[in-house]
Amino acid sequence: AQQRSTDAHQRKREEVLDIVARLINVDGASNATLSAVANVLGVKHNSLYYYFKDRNELHRTVLYRTLELRSESLNRAYQMQGNAFERLARYMEMEILAELHSRVDASRGSGLKGPARERFLEAWDRHVLDLAELISEGVAEGSLAPCDAYVRAVTIEAILTRFINMDEIIAKATGSREEIGRIVIDILSHGILSSGRRMPEVRLSETDILEVLGFDLDAEDIEGRELQLLLSNATRVFNEDGWNASIPAMAARMGKSKTIYYQFASDKSELLFHCLSRGIAIVIASQRESSRDTANTAEAIALHYQYMYRAHDSAIGPFPVYTETDQLRPQHRRLINAGNHSVRYRGQRRVGNAVAEGWFKPLPSSIVQPLFGSMLYKLGAGFLDRKGGVDYTQASIENTRLVYEGMGADRLG
Repeated sequence: AQQRSTDAHQRKREEVLDIVARLINVDGASNATLSAVANVLGVKHNSLYYYFKDRNELHRTVLYRTLELRSESLNRAYQMQGNAFERLARYMEMEILAELHSRVDASRGSGLKGPARERFLEAWDRHVLDLAELISEGVAEGSLAPCDAYVRAVTIEAILTRFINMDEIIAKATGSREEIGRIVIDILSHGILSSGRRMPEVRLSETDILEVLGFDLDAEDIEGRELQLLLSNATRVFNEDGWNASIPAMAARMGKSKTIYYQFASDKSELLFHCLSRGIAIVIASQRESSRDTANTAEAIALHYQYMYRAHDSAIGPFPVYTETDQLRPQHRRLINAGNHSVRYRGQRRVGNAVAEGWFKPLPSSIVQPLFGSMLYKLGAGFLDRKGGVDYTQASIENTRLVYEGMGADRLG
């Protein structure tokens, strides 16, 4: 009887965690409260304290469950027969086809604060290093193409996070989870370039990236320059802490009073809107300029991501993570959604153009474009920043090559 009671308690606890994961994935972490879970279950709010003492424990448990599930998939892949390339493909397959909403984006430790967040990020980084070890093994044995194993591991994790919940846009355009998984794994294994094509080499202009993207400001424009720095700093804090970020903490990080931010935004919601709008403007400027500066679409796409990585490592950076949009005012949320749709449309159209030009295989642009987009998400989430000493131009080339040519050693032949 005691065992049955324990089993029932664990099943209910897992059911609660599944609901929390779905709320986080669909509505954002700030809306994944005990009250929201209780409403879904049709029970009283207080009854959930039998399973979790508070919201913090709820979020912490969901994050660690995601990490444990990802690590379990990697361990199972490690134990399988075959070379490192085959085991890595199997790991990606298990994660892409994982049960919907069994996992959340745990890579930023969103919802955790202080030492608890640092401990979790250390645990997450250990998982990434374990994946990098498998990749290094594949490079050494010749089944995987030479690469920076850590950068490659970070990118694969970012792509898995992007596809694991398969938003409606991808699902409607492509079909079943199995079909999406097959296409993603084939791209990561063998790339998107047509037979006989190699990734084009593009030369970055020596011109400062701020000037290239139209964010250069005269030295006399003190207020304009200060605004750029304020939004860059606010973006970094939002990326790290999500909606838990505070305007006083942002100002303190720059050694300023909180009133400096209230000159430009009446509250945190409006400030987040400015940060996200600026991020969209940077992407569109990069898309436009890269198209002007190159001979074909495949080159333009590669140059675009080099521009974005350079921008991230400049006074413009970092690139924003587009979460917490549920906290925006309705009119602001509509504007951000429209801006993101425009960016996504431009990206998908460029993929289609590269197919028409004979550079890319005839693959669904609704899948190819999010693979590229995961690179920018990874930047904003600060994955590479945690390692330190990363050459961002080289990381951009490394990640673009992953999508263009795949990770398999067969591309070398």
